[in-house]
This record gives sequence, C-alpha cells and structure tokens, in this order.
Amino acid sequence: EENTMLRNKLDDYLALEAELSALREKQKELEKQVSYKEEGKQDYIVSQVVARSPDRFNDVIVIDRGTKDGVEPNMAVITHEGLIGRVESATDSMANVQLLTSSRDENLAKAPAIAAEVEKRNAFGFIEGYDREKNALVLTMVDSDVKLKKGDTVVTYDQSEIYPPNLLIGTVEEVGKGKYAVDQTAYVK
Repeated sequence: EENTMLRNKLDDYLALEAELSALREKQKELEKQVSYKEEGKQDYIVSQVVARSPDRFNDVIVIDRGTKDGVEPNMAVITHEGLIGRVESATDSMANVQLLTSSRDENLAKAPAIAAEVEKRNAFGFIEGYDREKNALVLTMVDSDVKLKKGDTVVTYDQSEIYPPNLLIGTVEEVGKGKYAVDQTAYVK
C-alpha cells in the first residue's frame, strides 16, 4: 500500500514536471510571436505635482522629484492619459515641467518638436505646438496621401532621440491642410 502511494505521488510529480516543461516551451513560442524584448521595458520615476504656474501661457508645473531621483532635463513626462510635457530644468529635489499645451512663442521655439506617428496609418509628422482655439496639439507635415481619421491614435515616433517610443500623445480630432501642397495638419486631443 505504501509503494502504491509513493508510485502515485511519483506519477503526479512526473506529470506536473512534463506540464511545466510544455508550458515553458509554449511561453518561448509566444514570446517569439510577439517579438518579446526585455530591453523594451521603460523605467519610470513616479512623482506628484507640487505647483503650477498661474499663467496659462507659461504652462509649467513643478514636480517633487529631481536630479537625486534620476530626473534630467528633456525627460518625457507622462500621466495615465499619455505624454504631457518634458522636464525643462531640475534641482536636487524638484523639476520644472514644460507642458505640451504651452503657447508662448519663445517656449515653443526652444522646445524641440516631437516626432510622432499615427498608429495603423503608416503616417509620420511633428507635434509643433498647441492651438488654444481648438484646444488641441498641432501635428504637422503629415503626407497628404495618408487618410487620417478622427480617433486615430498618435504616439511618439520610435526613432526619436528625445522621447521614448510609443508614448501615447493623443487622438486625431480634426484634419486640415498643411503649409505645403504635399502635407496635411491634424489637431490632436
């Protein structure tokens, strides 16, 4: 009777070991199918807003993390809704964040344009400012052959030197003509 119990436990153990091995193989197969890459993971520094400029044209917030926490100028700043700005300057314990909604000409001139792409449309362009009347970011220089539609998702371009790839910027709200005959402009919420 004791031998039978031991044999049953051994059989159960061998069955579990075989199932674990099969699951590991399946995991490897699935990781290959979705091009799983460990290096694609992003590190985040979580912070809170401790101040905001009262001047809506300035659109700067102050966060409670600084250089001692790893915050550096030009880092992307995101919320659960997507990209909201970039670190303009940092001290040991705080940082100023220039929001994408800034409309002062001198801030836009010194803020780098954001290389962006429209998912599933093979479209590329640049976020180059904020239109206060339309209450939307301005996506410029999109090829006029691309059929943009309201609701299309706009993310940071994967070849950007400043921003990490595929950060949500927003969705297309409206499409208009560009500055040149071969491009179009989109307004992104």
